[in-house]
Amino acid sequence: MSSVPRKNHFKAGVLSTSGVEAVRSKGVLSTAGDQRAGVNPRTEMVHATEWRSDPSAPIPLGETVGFAPGGRDQRAYEAHDEDCAVFTSAPLAEPVEWTGMVRAELEVMSTGRDTDVVVRVCDVYPDGRSMLVVEYAQRARYREGFEKQVLLEPDEPTSIAFDIGWCSITFAAGHKIRVVVSSTGDPLYEANAHQDGSEMTVEPPPGGGPAVTNTLLHGGRCVSKIIAPVVPIG
Repeated sequence: MSSVPRKNHFKAGVLSTSGVEAVRSKGVLSTAGDQRAGVNPRTEMVHATEWRSDPSAPIPLGETVGFAPGGRDQRAYEAHDEDCAVFTSAPLAEPVEWTGMVRAELEVMSTGRDTDVVVRVCDVYPDGRSMLVVEYAQRARYREGFEKQVLLEPDEPTSIAFDIGWCSITFAAGHKIRVVVSSTGDPLYEANAHQDGSEMTVEPPPGGGPAVTNTLLHGGRCVSKIIAPVVPIG
């Protein structure tokens, strides 16, 4: 590539690119069928969206390409609305090209000492299909690298940033861009047992371990965003 693509941010369901309308409702982010967004009483002027991470009941990925989900319709995954947070743009007024690395920079809280953060980007067709473009799962305790484990402080805001993956796609006019944040995906992702200290193991304990509540913070002084490698068209 002769030049570095300009970056744009998907902030709490809003794409800040030209030709893409902000999706908001009363100043609170708009989610697809999820009315759990609101003001988090523990953090001033911050909106929050919660989802559950239950290692004994992970979200099934359904049909896969080999072992991975591949570019398939993800509506069945997204229908587990207690277990994932779904953010969807307005229909695009014009095509939008992403070519390069997609990155997540999130502000997250959890009731556990460890959790996984799975971020997925999908291309939503006018007929409702939600086609997976790119995804990645980040284990919270390795957010500072695999050389050391850094546990979470329960209910404390924590910055978690990671590359989701490379892509090159043109989202067509009339399509929507969707970001899904979750913590499980069976059988691709090993369930996180939310353990801490000497109890940490590779495999979850019998019964899967306790369920936790995870929270994505956005708005006010906490900004969660997807950094998109937007390339001008034309």
